[in-house]
Amino acid sequence: MICRSTFFSAPSVGYFPRPRPLRSGLRRSLFSSSSRQAVLAVGSNLQNRADHLLSALRLLPEHGVRISRTSLLRETSPVGGPRDQGRYLNGAVLAATELSPAELLRACKSVEGALGRPAPGSSGYVQNGPRTLDIDIVLYGDDPRMDWTVERGDMGNGVDLEVPHPRFRGREFVLAPLSDLLGGGFLTGGRTLHEMRAALPEGDRAAVVVPLPRDRVLRMDRSVVMGILNATPDSFSDGGLGLDRDIEVAVASALRMVEEGADIIDIGGESTRPGAREVHPDEEMRRTVPLIEALRRVSDVPISIDTRHAACARAAVGAGADLINDVSGGTFDPHMLPAAAEVAVPVCLMHMRGTPETMASLQGYDDVVAEVGE
Repeated sequence: MICRSTFFSAPSVGYFPRPRPLRSGLRRSLFSSSSRQAVLAVGSNLQNRADHLLSALRLLPEHGVRISRTSLLRETSPVGGPRDQGRYLNGAVLAATELSPAELLRACKSVEGALGRPAPGSSGYVQNGPRTLDIDIVLYGDDPRMDWTVERGDMGNGVDLEVPHPRFRGREFVLAPLSDLLGGGFLTGGRTLHEMRAALPEGDRAAVVVPLPRDRVLRMDRSVVMGILNATPDSFSDGGLGLDRDIEVAVASALRMVEEGADIIDIGGESTRPGAREVHPDEEMRRTVPLIEALRRVSDVPISIDTRHAACARAAVGAGADLINDVSGGTFDPHMLPAAAEVAVPVCLMHMRGTPETMASLQGYDDVVAEVGE
């Protein structure tokens, strides 16, 4: 099974679908008449990088910056500064604000400081050094396509303001998230984002990653292989092998799949084969939670919990699971997506019509790709 990439998002939204290119007229639906659009570049290369970025998304609205959409997350090597610093997680954010560019920059610096980044000129500040959080204003203005505000100024304390950001056109770690967010055909300064990226020298490309707990990532620049481990008596593949009763056998099976190349171990306690009846979440947790705990004690392999029940997802993440894999796409249990946002792990949203008991009678599609996309 191939696990496709998930995305980083604002809290309470969960991990949401692939960004679509910015459409004309978008401002009318997302922004008030007095607000401006701002595109922010965010990055972190210290400690729990994804946690810092999510914390920034939670703090920015408190400073008058409303988050509308976010890009994929990308991982890149640092540019300049000390050579021994860690790799960055980078993303881009589309926001609405009534703040001026200068006020917005002050808000961004306030959020950086709240998350532990030393201010320029202060003790502990290192030029181009490691940082818990970096927020740059890339673009700012009224029009969703072009004619962005040009503004320059000295903010004091060694901080200069220039919008559009003077160096974003030559930075892959900024252009790649911007392309995710706005579309490669987005035109600014007379060139599209796609043209800017194509003009860059060959080098460290910004690989799409899925952030996992404990500052791990799944790189999505290749296919990711998911090993299936069903702790059930009745699954169509490995049901009846005793994996729901013998934890040692189940853990050995998981480790064997890792040795054979599995990048993720997907643990499920409810069969969703056609015709299968729903398993109570308590029974599902009895089957999966001890197994997740046992596997986590001996391996740091990414673990996904295959469940459509929010209670099981919460318990599994608490036991050491890194990812939620919901065959219903979050539609079966209304508490699933809020639970996923609360525990702050990625979500793999699958497609299913009806339930396992009814899906066999709902197989008719005129255009399966278009209808699933809708």
